Amino acid sequence: MIYLIYILVFGSVSAIGYSLFSILFLSHYTTYEERALKAISHRLNDLRLMTDPLKLFHMTLLLAAVLFLIGFAIGSENMLVGLFFGICMGVMGIILPRLILTIMYYKRIGKLKQQLPCGLDLLSNSMRAGLTLNQAIYRNVDRVPDMLSEELSVIVHECKLGSSLSEALEHWSERVNLLEVKMIVISSELSLARGGNLPETFKTLAEMIRQRLNFEREIKTLTTEGRMQALIMTLLPFILLIVMTLIRSDMMLDFLVSTIGKVMVAIVFIMQITAYIWIKKLIKIEL
Repeated sequence: MIYLIYILVFGSVSAIGYSLFSILFLSHYTTYEERALKAISHRLNDLRLMTDPLKLFHMTLLLAAVLFLIGFAIGSENMLVGLFFGICMGVMGIILPRLILTIMYYKRIGKLKQQLPCGLDLLSNSMRAGLTLNQAIYRNVDRVPDMLSEELSVIVHECKLGSSLSEALEHWSERVNLLEVKMIVISSELSLARGGNLPETFKTLAEMIRQRLNFEREIKTLTTEGRMQALIMTLLPFILLIVMTLIRSDMMLDFLVSTIGKVMVAIVFIMQITAYIWIKKLIKIEL
């Protein structure tokens, strides 16, 4: 009889807890899930990856949960410190997959930018031989480098489905969101609408993009030291905090739970983030 009462109480408490969770958090979670799935799906489309966004989202939540447990275990001697480390590592688990996708996207964009001059030269030579822009794209879609070939394949596919060349080029500009691509699309649309020497325009654009790439490489080389200093100086205090916690957990846990410890950690966090943003602004050069 007593076990039946325990079961009924447990069921009642579980039902009440689930009802409160549904009322207070489930709608917000559903909204967050929709926004997260939309962002992940958009980034996967940019990377041409045929991965299920829902599966990647669930893997992200699993990673965040595992890192939370690891962080909580690190500071398990004190519950507040354990929660602090767990929340920090859990947030890191949520951010890390998106950060990796973003890095992959910018690497892809950088590689595409480097391939544009070669592709423009091929299109220009084909048009000088008497082909139209549409014919030149069809002819060179398999000859240009891999990243650019994928983008031109999408343009060809859209044209086969009934879109005009101008519309397909405009979609490419919106999809890639790259200044060099926008210049190519604008010059192509002007030539298609008003006429002009498009082969010569493409040659000029190819040379200009090469010069921009060379200038960007020089800037990156000159600012490498500043970027590394910003990263190392920002992460160093937090790495030391974790190392000291692992070496002398009793002393560090007492410090972190004290009022002065919390204030000092908050001040260091704010100052480090401010310094990182400041250094990034100092070394950032707009082209």
